[in-house]
Amino acid sequence: MGVNYYDVLKIGRDADKIAIKRAYFSEVKTCTPDKDPEGFKILRAAYETLSNDKKRKDYDKVFEVSSDIQDEILTVYDFMKHNQYKRAIDVLTELLVRKPDSDKARFLLAKAYLQSGKTGKADTICNEVMQRGNPDSEIMLLSAQIAVARGYKKKAEEKFKSMASQKPLESKFWIAYANFILSVKKYCFSDICRQAMALSEDMFVDDYMLYFHAACVNYTGGGLGRLFKDSTNPESDNETLWYLLKFVDIFARDNNVSESMYDCIMGNMPLLLGEKTFVPFLEKVLPVLENSRFKTEDDEENIKELKNIIVCNKLRLNEHLHDIFADMTYYFLGKNTDKDDLHDMECYIIFVGDLEQMRSSIRILKDEYPEYFKLNSRFYLDFLNNKKRMSMQDKYFSIYQRLLNKQKKIAGDDIFSGNSDYSAGDFDETLLESFFEEMETFIREMPKIGRNEPCPCGSGKKYKRCCGM
Repeated sequence: MGVNYYDVLKIGRDADKIAIKRAYFSEVKTCTPDKDPEGFKILRAAYETLSNDKKRKDYDKVFEVSSDIQDEILTVYDFMKHNQYKRAIDVLTELLVRKPDSDKARFLLAKAYLQSGKTGKADTICNEVMQRGNPDSEIMLLSAQIAVARGYKKKAEEKFKSMASQKPLESKFWIAYANFILSVKKYCFSDICRQAMALSEDMFVDDYMLYFHAACVNYTGGGLGRLFKDSTNPESDNETLWYLLKFVDIFARDNNVSESMYDCIMGNMPLLLGEKTFVPFLEKVLPVLENSRFKTEDDEENIKELKNIIVCNKLRLNEHLHDIFADMTYYFLGKNTDKDDLHDMECYIIFVGDLEQMRSSIRILKDEYPEYFKLNSRFYLDFLNNKKRMSMQDKYFSIYQRLLNKQKKIAGDDIFSGNSDYSAGDFDETLLESFFEEMETFIREMPKIGRNEPCPCGSGKKYKRCCGM
């Protein structure tokens, strides 16, 4: 005889979540894992099923059949839950001898055959039910799933399209349709998602990972690569962000996140870091990943790195702050030790960047992001100080030349070793020198000032009495 989960928890079928939870904790006091391990398993299964809206909705379909076959149907559900398909088929076969007109029993028999790998028998039974007229949504969906299992992709797609047109507000159809397209025609996945979202933004709530997949596929151009997207159109990234935020709102509240879901999200995180537009999503999802029970030591290091990238991207979102300061902040947060990288950025600020823009950015960093200003405060303060900035130019000019010579050597080695897009025959040393000489013209050199000439800072004093001291 099948187990009635409502009877297990001693509640009525109209019980709400609070009543279900209260009943579970009341029963578990006497039915503990130590005293009654089998009874506890059933009690736990009852609670997990009835406290989950989707599982409860599916489970309640058992009670839609006539009362004289409910026990057999409950027994079949129990067998199928434990993958005992042969026993389920035996019960259903006997039931259909007594109740040959039961479409519910035939549906479950077809499903049991499908899950046991006997797709031909499943298809035959499913077609019999559908030919009886006015098939319900369950049998229509099962028919499409059987076509998928048998490898009839075109036939399956036609069935999914037909379902979506006949019952456009049935979310389970769209979920199955979207998952099918995602597996066989990823380049069409974004279009299917847009069709579903046009009908209801909550269409994928019962399988909300589809929102995440929609974001990833949309961002990468349907799996064909970012090059196939219109990168000048911000609407595409806005759509991607919408999917991400829709996903993370549900994900953050889900207490039953699976390990495969966690791995999928962690694996795709690097894909989404390239755009500063996605910062709102990253800020919401990282705390959830950080507190996940599936987090590994490697993940912990990756999450630290992701946090640093988020800071960098947040700084880039400030249109009044030059990107070089985001890069420099990322350098310090990552505890990098390559001084040449730091000097390269500092040389850019001193020689290449626009003076007023650099000074304005430093002030913004100091006022709005003091914790990041402190990371290289001595350099920033010296640059803001006219006297010290001029002395910095003398110091950093030699550093710049050393870095430039290093780049010349690397570029020359690449060219003449074949590690470049150009062959050694395309260049001679004179042309190479000329190329780097042109690079040097980007240096914003200060004009040579005599000690007795007016100071360029505008103080009105002689240079030797002001910045030249």
